[in-house]
Amino acid sequence: MSKSYMPLAYAKTFLAASVVDILDDKAFGDMEITWLRNGRNVATGYFGKSAGVVIHETKQFAVTEFEDGAANQLQGLGKRGEYQRNDAGDPRKRS
Repeated sequence: MSKSYMPLAYAKTFLAASVVDILDDKAFGDMEITWLRNGRNVATGYFGKSAGVVIHETKQFAVTEFEDGAANQLQGLGKRGEYQRNDAGDPRKRS
């Protein structure tokens, strides 16, 4: 029997209970986000001109992808972990 996809409401709760690491490139106008649970990568997201989040397979759900509007609802969720700047082209802007 195949697993179902994770519903958006469940994904919000799941990611809110995760630690979120952010790689922010303000010069390029995008960011990459990784959500972790117990040090394990459980989801990744990209937010720029488009938005997408991939939640990795869990015991209950198959790999699930959210795009644009649904992905944007997940962007701010999670407990703050590492925040890094990755401003393209100018190493003086990295912190």
